[in-house]
Amino acid sequence: MVRTWRDGWFASAGTRVLYIIPRATVDAFLPLAVTPAPDAVARVFMGRLEYSSDVELAAVAGALAERVSPKPAVRDAATRRLAALGRFLEPKVRAVLAASADEKVVKSGRALLDELGSDS
Repeated sequence: MVRTWRDGWFASAGTRVLYIIPRATVDAFLPLAVTPAPDAVARVFMGRLEYSSDVELAAVAGALAERVSPKPAVRDAATRRLAALGRFLEPKVRAVLAASADEKVVKSGRALLDELGSDS
């Protein structure tokens, strides 16, 4: 299982919480009917939560602010830092937008989500 998820879950920076979803919850959301009925059924589903610390979100907010800098070198460095987040970019930007009152950060974050094709 770890080998399967290595690239997507463990090779990128971040903190994740992995947990086993209780069988009753799985059966309630994803009922399973097999005919003829087997002697036994074993279903195991894993859940995952991404955790972003205040420090990580502050770094994203800083990069969003620097992304609209008048200095090309500052903009380029910020864009690279944001791009390095890979598939975690959108959720981290959304988390920053939900908590930020800084107009520059909010405007930059919404523009970035628009560029990504995400509903902002």
